[in-house]
Amino acid sequence: MFNKITNWINEHLLHVQVLLLLAVIISCTLLKLFDKQDELIESLLIFIAIDFFILSIGYLEKIKKHTSQIHSLMMKKHPNIEFVNRGEMDWISIISKAKSDVFINGITLYPYVEGKKAFKSLKSNIHVRMMTLDVGDTNMLNDYRKMFYGRGSSIAKYINYGNIFKELYIFLKDQANVEFAVADRVTPICFFAVDIINLSSESFIRVQHHLYEKEAKDETISYIVRPGIPLFDVLREQIELLWGNAKREQLYFDE
Repeated sequence: MFNKITNWINEHLLHVQVLLLLAVIISCTLLKLFDKQDELIESLLIFIAIDFFILSIGYLEKIKKHTSQIHSLMMKKHPNIEFVNRGEMDWISIISKAKSDVFINGITLYPYVEGKKAFKSLKSNIHVRMMTLDVGDTNMLNDYRKMFYGRGSSIAKYINYGNIFKELYIFLKDQANVEFAVADRVTPICFFAVDIINLSSESFIRVQHHLYEKEAKDETISYIVRPGIPLFDVLREQIELLWGNAKREQLYFDE
């Protein structure tokens, strides 16, 4: 019983002190001691005010400590995952830091055409793999259109984007360290990965999820995963499975 009372007082210490302060004032009023005990009352009030201040600091320290613990716990659970905006990626700078390999897949990859010279400037030991959807396969492209952008979306623009990507293919196809392929299936996510064959300090996998009947815009779910957690290994395995099943001969690029 005593422990329960003690615990209750500790949990409600701030309220107890307020009640004590009120009790002192009321008691003194009733006893009409204000005139004779002014100094005593002032001392009591000062003491309670100081105690109040110290108590408040204690609570702030506890809050700060608990907040720090929560943050630490979150970082321990997900130390290597970072959510990012789709458009915020300096991919040219990123691939320039690669130590062993680069993997990029997407629907058409036409945004990389403008920076095509960045791939040429990579060292010959950097293995680059690029995989797009086979826009030459009308059935697959139509499945993609229905799955993600709804039946009202035209496939013509994706064929046009694919034709734009041919410029990059032609520019790099004779480079020994660069490979091209087309996916054998429609996937709900795209990858941009660096150094996943041989891990390095630059290793990461950037994942972008397609949203149902939504164009790829900044609100698209996108995040970066780094080595050290099981998810990285799962995603790396998925990349290798996609690449292993990809088509490398008679590509639409060659038409």
